Amino acid sequence: MKKVQDAGLSAGKEPMGIVGAVIYLSLPKSDESIRKRTITQAVIADAAGVSEVTIRNVYKEIEKKLSLG
Repeated sequence: MKKVQDAGLSAGKEPMGIVGAVIYLSLPKSDESIRKRTITQAVIADAAGVSEVTIRNVYKEIEKKLSLG
């Protein structure tokens, strides 16, 4: 989250969308089965009170701009 804020990626965006995207990004990359079966974008979006599209768009932007992918 600190890297997201330092890069200015949180400015003007839905705070819960950013939080949801950061949570999604924090899931283990080494075990895609966890991401696909247990903690989906839909689950995170529901918990954060935002749409899956918000999570997906913010997640992709953060991943790209911080070279996390």
